Parts: sequence; C-alpha cells; structure tokens
Amino acid sequence: MDWLVAEFKKDTGIDVSKDKMVLQRLKEAAGQSDRLYLGDRIGNYRIEIVMSDGAIASEYRGIHMVLPRRALIKVMHAATEPHAAVHVLREACMLDALHHPGIVRVYESGIHERRPWFATELVEGPTIRNQLTPKALDRADAIGLLRDIAEILDHAFRRGVIHCACVPERS
Repeated sequence: MDWLVAEFKKDTGIDVSKDKMVLQRLKEAAGQSDRLYLGDRIGNYRIEIVMSDGAIASEYRGIHMVLPRRALIKVMHAATEPHAAVHVLREACMLDALHHPGIVRVYESGIHERRPWFATELVEGPTIRNQLTPKALDRADAIGLLRDIAEILDHAFRRGVIHCACVPERS
C-alpha cells in the first residue's frame, strides 16, 4: 500500500497518507480493500449494510442464511496489528460468558480471510441519547432506564469486565 501512496504523491503532489477516505479508495482501486460489501458472505451470514467503521474493526448488519435472524457482525481490519486479533476474540469470549438479558448474545465467531470476526444479537431501536431527550421519557421512566443500565454494567463489572465504550449513541 505504501508504494501506491508514494506513486499517488509523485503523480499529483498530494500526500494522502493520513486521509482515511482516500486510502480506502486507493485500496479498493488496488484490490486491497478489506471491507465487506452487500451480499458478501461471512460464516453463515450474508452482509446487508455497513453499520460502523472503527479503528480495529468494522461492524455490519447481516442476515443468517438459514435461520430467520439478523445479526451485528464485527470483523477485524486486515491491516490491524496482530495483538488486535486477541482483543476482538477476547471481546467475543467476554460477551459470550456474561449471560444477562440486557447484554447481547454471541451467535457465532470465526476467522474470515485471516481476520477474526463474531456475530451478535442485533439490537435495533432508539439510542439511549434519543430516549433521554427531555420529552422522550418522563422522569420515572428515565430513572428506570438509567437503573437498568447501571445494573447491566454492575453485572459485567462483578465478572471482571469494564465497559470502555458505553456511549449514548448505542441502542
């Protein structure tokens, strides 16, 4: 990939080494993209849409090829450091071990093109931020929601798991 960036800079005079969007397009043009697309298959799932792109992995919504269910599928990026593979696999194992009705279940995990991935229960609906807007919930319901979240985090904490990405943008 470095040679492609160098050639682009030589031809255009523009350094794109820090521009993620341009790098992704260059990877795609060179056939080196690790992104999954509509209809791609991973395990027993077919990809429907990209949900998010993170530093270590991308998240997709997929549909199971046999069972009538959708899942959130997290796939590690190909260019990620090897220790990140341990992080992705550890996340799947921790989720699977937590067993709580407020925590998503792990359906399946594996390796796809030398990249770890796992599929979890897909939670759709309003985000926590949307639910906590002034007019969305009355005071008692908002307190109940926050109590439920605290109970889930406590459940994980008592099992040695600290959630480092608890953000209101999630559903």
